Amino acid sequence: MKIEKNNKNQTNVAIYAILILYITLSSGFIFFTLYNNFKINIIQKAYTKGQQDAEVATVQKIIQQAENTDCKPFQVFINEKKVNLMNIACLQAETKTPKTETSENSTDTTK
Repeated sequence: MKIEKNNKNQTNVAIYAILILYITLSSGFIFFTLYNNFKINIIQKAYTKGQQDAEVATVQKIIQQAENTDCKPFQVFINEKKVNLMNIACLQAETKTPKTETSENSTDTTK
């Protein structure tokens, strides 16, 4: 009887040990997965925020260049593509003040 009871105790201890090991490893895996997802989420948010900040800074720089009082065109480029931009207010100001005709270009027909 004692031998059977001893075997049952050893079997129960082994089952409990395996169960505790399984729970410990499962919990560790779950916490590791949650931590990695948290890390990835933080990195992704930081990347997106940096990208948005860069876009805003770029647009602000273009606006500052367009507001220059010289009314000179400025170049904007990305990779191989380039364009010249100019503030439309400068173009509207040029059309409001038409150039006067010089006396050299005018023809006198009353001679």
